[in-house]
Amino acid sequence: MIRFERILKWTLIFLFLLLILTQWLVIHTDINTYINPVYKYIGVQKLF
Repeated sequence: MIRFERILKWTLIFLFLLLILTQWLVIHTDINTYINPVYKYIGVQKLF
């Protein structure tokens, strides 16, 4: 049980750091334009 808790703890720490890294990447680089589509070119604004 101790081994399972250790693996779970390190997995959660790794996922937390990965989340922080990807949030920083989206906010501070130009990858935001590739992840979030531009809606006026897709045709969403034609609905309004």
